[in-house]
Amino acid sequence: MATTRKNNKRKTLDQVDSDSPVIKRQRPAFQPPPGLTRAANNTGSETKERIRRRKAEASSLHMRLHYERVAKVPNLAQPWSKKAKQHSKALTNAIHSGLEAHIFGCDIKQRQSNSELVQLLASATREQNKQDLLNIISQWTRYGTKDGNGNTEPEKSLYPMLSALVVYVAIHIRNHHANCQLEGIQTRSKTKRSATSASTSGIERLLLPPATGDFKPICFDEDFKIDSALVMHPPSCDIELQTDLDCRDMLAIVEFKQKTSMLDDALKQVLLYSRNIYSSQHNRRFVWALTVCSTQVHVCLLLHDAVLVSETMDIAISDGRRQLIELLVNWSICDQSQLGYDPTFYYNADVNKWIICCFDDDVEPVERVKQKQQLQPQSKRKRQKSGEAAASSIYYKVDLILFTANSVEGRHTRCFVAEKCDHNGNSEDGIKVVIKDAWAATNHPPEQDPRSEIKLLRTISDKLEAAPEIDHLYPKILHGGHVRFMVDGKTHTDTTDTIFKLLNDKRLDYPKTQDLETQQPQPQHEDDDVFGHSHASAYKPKSDWRFQPLRTHRRIVMTPVGRHIHCVQTQEELIIVLADAMRCHSSIYRHCGILHRDISENNIIVVRGDKDTSVQGLLIDYDYSIAITAENRGRRPGRSGTLPYMSIGNIENNGTQRTQLDDWESLLYLLCWSATIGLTSKHRNTIRQIDKITKRSILSKRPIHKWIEDEDDDIAYVKRNNMHSKDIFNISILTHFHDEYDKLILLATELHEALFLHNGCEGACILRKLPLHTPAVGGSNMPSASVANQEPNDPLVKRLQYEQAIVENLQQIMSRYRKQAMSII
Repeated sequence: MATTRKNNKRKTLDQVDSDSPVIKRQRPAFQPPPGLTRAANNTGSETKERIRRRKAEASSLHMRLHYERVAKVPNLAQPWSKKAKQHSKALTNAIHSGLEAHIFGCDIKQRQSNSELVQLLASATREQNKQDLLNIISQWTRYGTKDGNGNTEPEKSLYPMLSALVVYVAIHIRNHHANCQLEGIQTRSKTKRSATSASTSGIERLLLPPATGDFKPICFDEDFKIDSALVMHPPSCDIELQTDLDCRDMLAIVEFKQKTSMLDDALKQVLLYSRNIYSSQHNRRFVWALTVCSTQVHVCLLLHDAVLVSETMDIAISDGRRQLIELLVNWSICDQSQLGYDPTFYYNADVNKWIICCFDDDVEPVERVKQKQQLQPQSKRKRQKSGEAAASSIYYKVDLILFTANSVEGRHTRCFVAEKCDHNGNSEDGIKVVIKDAWAATNHPPEQDPRSEIKLLRTISDKLEAAPEIDHLYPKILHGGHVRFMVDGKTHTDTTDTIFKLLNDKRLDYPKTQDLETQQPQPQHEDDDVFGHSHASAYKPKSDWRFQPLRTHRRIVMTPVGRHIHCVQTQEELIIVLADAMRCHSSIYRHCGILHRDISENNIIVVRGDKDTSVQGLLIDYDYSIAITAENRGRRPGRSGTLPYMSIGNIENNGTQRTQLDDWESLLYLLCWSATIGLTSKHRNTIRQIDKITKRSILSKRPIHKWIEDEDDDIAYVKRNNMHSKDIFNISILTHFHDEYDKLILLATELHEALFLHNGCEGACILRKLPLHTPAVGGSNMPSASVANQEPNDPLVKRLQYEQAIVENLQQIMSRYRKQAMSII
């Protein structure tokens, strides 16, 4: 939990800029988003602190998400068709038999050093000398044994050993591909058939290692070095090892350890580095990795809510070598979707753009597509290859990156600016739109989810169409649907269940009636999800990896195009943007009966006029929104939102009804956070600087820092104390605003008074339970605030009685400050 909040802190301080252009070059890759290379400009202490947080995050992910000895992990890479499976088996047998014949007759009397192995690997690869490669592989089978002097090989020696096996397999595959291509040419010349009817090799790609181990790839956002990686190349390319490796080209990261007992350390490093693959490969659905501990190899599958680790492939025995060869062959043959890539998001070299396919469930649901296909005569049905997008796709080409996934777990939300085109990338109308791509957690089948953001946005558009005065304050959905593509000749919706099906297994739902640990009743209508990460992992049994939440891959096309709230230039602009967002919030609640539940800096964007003279705010991201009905008003709510902006009741998850006041409370926290951090890059860089004496950032000296660094109960306790009275709020929060933000100080004061000092429900602390004091910065953890907040002396419970009056007061305050800001601008 704590490490996830630290990751969210990085989003707060190093948010991807909204005006980041896509680089225009011939290779199919995106420009590294701003923020990924920003660490190079940081001080040494600041970089060390960032690395420390990353390592803590990786340790937390390892503890919560990883499952070992999952035998079915390699199944995901098995080719779909019967012919391809036979092809893979034949290639694997041929490569394995050649390797075994050499190892059986090989007698290594003297082991070679690491430098000698690297030189031998380079020459053997250049000359495609299989004999030298086999000698290196043979030495790997004896790794870990002591020589005459009692010494064992260093960890670095594992790089040329694995690389030799990868290159050996690649040479066989390339030769097979070349032979099949030659046979195809001869067949076409004899039978005069077209190229498409000739037999092909079935090889999709070659996998090769880098030229050296222990290197820092391009697009890595920290001063980390990875041990090795596997990179994809065309099947007909020359066998050459590259020196400069780009993170955007990696299929899998490889980590080496000298001892078999160091598997956990290797897994933590895989988790530490793999987030860079998600942030730089925008069409990545899941990630593969390899750990090599002495002679033991494990293949890792990084899903949204789990890290699955295969059983051991021991290179010291024949079966282990065969399993690794089979995996490498399958990775070279299987469909790109089995490697974790999204086939509906592809690069078009002709227009030098990435093309993203979008869908419309309301117009063309999956069932209707299947019915249309069945009604058509067999001769007229469009034949689609596996991995292709569904026939009803709508095409857009990407111009800008607004937001990129930067974590291993969770929704992996990505946002792009794009314009409509045909499947070849030719522009159609030139209108700019925003495309949101995310894996949302749900308790329902994809197209039956009542909380689907797609359905909520359509409801908002329909009901607010008759309110032109707020037409510019909410996003307009143009298209929205679940990602679909062909899997083994059938159209499938991209979900967690689809991935599990390829694993030849079935996902298990969490028990919905009780907590597996406490046996206490659990909410059945909402997922406990904070800033995109499912916290249901706390309830799932670690013994069974199949207990995973259902996630569906959704894609939404919206207008207008906005920019991150960090783009505001003055405090007046911030006031206008926040006021517009909350006006939209109130209108949607009043007219549509929808409560947003996630007011945060990532969900309020800035929309500027043609000449950048006017500014407006827009409330986006309705993933956590719910329709308020009589049925769900009485149910126990689940937690949702983004730290540090979550309301106290939301954090405590005490069963108190969620209302508009929770979102207004989040707005106050957002205002306080922004005014403390700063609105300009100059202020934000200053607050991140590390004090040379205390070795802590300036932000860490502010009481507000505890809103994101402490444990959940501690954060709720700290916020209750910070908000309890006008004097404490002034001392602990307002005094740390930047000096020039005088209007923000006045606005925060009035919002705080309306929310926490209303007649009849003054204060925020439960005086009998929580002793009132201002928390000391840097002290020990605060006492737990997990108390029975249903007691009548809790002012936040009493506040619900005055909800409507408080909301009206808050709206008037924001409206008045907006008018003042507009007069200044």
